[in-house]
Amino acid sequence: MAYSALYRRLRPRSFADVVGQGHIVRTLKNQITTGRISHAYLFCGTRGTGKTTTALIFAKAVNCLSPKDGDPCGECAACHAVERGGGFNVIEIDAASNNGVENIRDIREEVKYPPAEGKTKTYIIDEVHMLSASAFNALLKTLEEPPPGVIFILATTDPQKIPGTVHSRCQRFDFKRVSVADMTEAVARYLTSEGIDFEMDAVRHAARIADGSMRDVLSILDQCASFYMGERITLDKVMDITGSVDAAVLSRLALALSKGAAAEYLLIIEDILQGGRDAHQVVSELIAHLRNLLIISTAGGSAGKLLDASDEGLAELRKTASELTPSLLTRYITVLSELTAKMRYAGNPRILLEAACIGLAEPVILATKDTKDTKKTIKPENISDKAAEEPVDKIINGWGAFLSSFGAVERNMLAEAKPERGPSGILRIVCGNAAIYDFLKRKREEISAKLAERFGEPVRVEIVPASGD
Repeated sequence: MAYSALYRRLRPRSFADVVGQGHIVRTLKNQITTGRISHAYLFCGTRGTGKTTTALIFAKAVNCLSPKDGDPCGECAACHAVERGGGFNVIEIDAASNNGVENIRDIREEVKYPPAEGKTKTYIIDEVHMLSASAFNALLKTLEEPPPGVIFILATTDPQKIPGTVHSRCQRFDFKRVSVADMTEAVARYLTSEGIDFEMDAVRHAARIADGSMRDVLSILDQCASFYMGERITLDKVMDITGSVDAAVLSRLALALSKGAAAEYLLIIEDILQGGRDAHQVVSELIAHLRNLLIISTAGGSAGKLLDASDEGLAELRKTASELTPSLLTRYITVLSELTAKMRYAGNPRILLEAACIGLAEPVILATKDTKDTKKTIKPENISDKAAEEPVDKIINGWGAFLSSFGAVERNMLAEAKPERGPSGILRIVCGNAAIYDFLKRKREEISAKLAERFGEPVRVEIVPASGD
């Protein structure tokens, strides 16, 4: 017998097996139970979320001879006909390759005739947004005046391309991306039933890469099981198959950037790329890793609910996040996100990746140099002018309110710094982070102007690193 891919063998056969779409399953089962079945449905969602699978189960249920609480029995002749390929009552059409008006005209002729067997004839049109304008116009006439015993299920990954006239005649259901937790649980159950040995971390990582697509996670694990025939599916094997980068390596890279250790982070990039990883994927995974670190840094005890990671993984993330500030992580994510767009058209994306990393680390190098200069130039002086102290004291006391006059980026950077009274009425903004120091130093005049505007008096501002105190 020919081999069947894992996602095909494990395709749900009843509503109970559909993963992550409980809101849709409940509505469709209620319609079947009460007999309030519409003539047209629009199933929207990204790839692999269960649109076509749910359409087939629904088509099976409406023709089932003895449905159970809205679910097809799976045992009657009608159910077996659908499972074998649809029979005469379930017609699947791929609009990507059958998108002309003549294809829809054929359907219009067919729907005039009642079902050859069973109760209902169901047309499932996949990728319906690919239909031509004239084909949509031809379909609209049938949707406006549907004959009895006919159901249309239109499935699409691009609902905004569906004409409003067609859209308005369908009941719309939006399929969500399946969560990593739901995918991990379901796939672990599937693999166990197939007798495949696996690590939960391997399944969780595959689910994370699949980005909400059940079909993709099963395809990844199917490929892994085929390559490592008879062996246990481990995290390392999944990472090797998918070209993923280990989280510990990404943490080392982030920390090396924060320290300005050029030799270290360039060698890390060299090792990753020599291991066969793609530069585009390295950037994508680094951004995702930095996002996890940012959530750990800002969400506190709630971070575990927002991240799909094991307890050991969360502990490692917390350890790394403790050495990086939210503002620094935000800056890294912003720069790398811009880099992804540039890399699409780059002849050598590796060069752009290395250049971006050097740019990210540069403020640290500059801060180290400026710290030495500050130590030489800043000398403590006695504060003798009481009148000069007063505006600085007002600023320090109203620091939180002052920050609200800035944009989000500047506000976050200033919130990480500490205002202090300097000599002779100078406001010193002390930065504990090199990247913040570099950013605020460039914004010094803008900060001074906003202070003068808010407090009605000119104020001299100095931006200094914490180590220069």
